[in-house]
Amino acid sequence: RPTYREVAARVESDKRSRAKGLARRIEELEQFAEHIDRYRNIVNYLYWRTLCEVERQDIAIAARKHLYDAEKYRAEADLFRARDEYNQAWDLWAQIYDEYPLLLEDTTSRDLVDIIEKKYMYVLGQLDEDLPRNFKLKKLLEIHNSELASRVDAAPSDSEPAPPTDESTNEADAKPTETASPPSSPTENSDADTKSPKNEAPNSDDAPAEPKETDGDNKKPDDAPNDAPTEKSPESTEGSESDPSSMEPAAGSADGVSPTAEGNSTDSDSSDPDSEESE
Repeated sequence: RPTYREVAARVESDKRSRAKGLARRIEELEQFAEHIDRYRNIVNYLYWRTLCEVERQDIAIAARKHLYDAEKYRAEADLFRARDEYNQAWDLWAQIYDEYPLLLEDTTSRDLVDIIEKKYMYVLGQLDEDLPRNFKLKKLLEIHNSELASRVDAAPSDSEPAPPTDESTNEADAKPTETASPPSSPTENSDADTKSPKNEAPNSDDAPAEPKETDGDNKKPDDAPNDAPTEKSPESTEGSESDPSSMEPAAGSADGVSPTAEGNSTDSDSSDPDSEESE
């Protein structure tokens, strides 16, 4: 490709000077445009100009307001309202990025990804939820956070039913077994009823030994102290009441006189009545 000056040298002599002047002017303008482009990239001029145009629009103001309200509800532990405010903000930001794709790779969009990762994911975790498959800011996550983007891809779609949990599968497996087991027949129940008394009444050989405490209760009164009175059996008591002779020795023994001496005295009195009269 020939330069501008080479092209100007081929022009006719009467117009060559003017052509060379135009060639120099073109080179200067191209060099000036190159410097502008270089320095505008250093200060990111195009981005800041686009951002200023976007931030003053109503859609961006509404998106910022939803983020502010979401942060307020999250601080107040109102997680459902915080989640709804976040979702409304994501919808508006998705519309902005579709219209201005240049903003996807800027530092401000990185701040938005940090909010999604640290705050929005916290709210979803408290509600036992995850990023939906139709998350509106998936393109933003693919640029700045591939891990979150993979979670969006792995999330089940709204049309797909959620996989059953272990409890539901266990209940489903348990129902056929319960219906399959036939009810017990009357004969089996009658046999069980007849066998149950035998099981309840243990044999004498199998009967448990009596507790040792009964041995202490059945000890002989010899082991008891001497001061404790002895108890008489009912038979001995009845015998003593029916036989008066048995009571006399007891009375005699109580007076300190032996039964033999008492008997001798009575015999002597009955055998000699004259002696009583003489006295």
